[in-house]
Amino acid sequence: MKIQDKAKDLVTELIRETYNDLNIVINGSNNHFNTLEDKIAIWYQVRNCLAHRGDCVPYVPTICDSSNRFKSECRRMHNEAISRNLDGVAAICKTDMNSFVRNVVSREVG
Repeated sequence: MKIQDKAKDLVTELIRETYNDLNIVINGSNNHFNTLEDKIAIWYQVRNCLAHRGDCVPYVPTICDSSNRFKSECRRMHNEAISRNLDGVAAICKTDMNSFVRNVVSREVG
């Protein structure tokens, strides 16, 4: 098995350990996905589209499959961002992701 096959699980566990060690509570954001696992699933969807397609592609049904709740939520967040004149779903996720990354790196090096 390749590490890519377990990457999301490894990232989830690293963040969970960090937040437990730092006694940080994971709160909901501006969407209804409130658990760490839910947030990371959305982040991975955003990351995969940006890394493999160069952009969010909510108009491609084979990529943004509405039967997948995370892809569907990602598309909803993208549309919300566009309606608020933001640069897609990545703009909405950026604050959460930056905060998580800062806390994890701080714990690992500090």
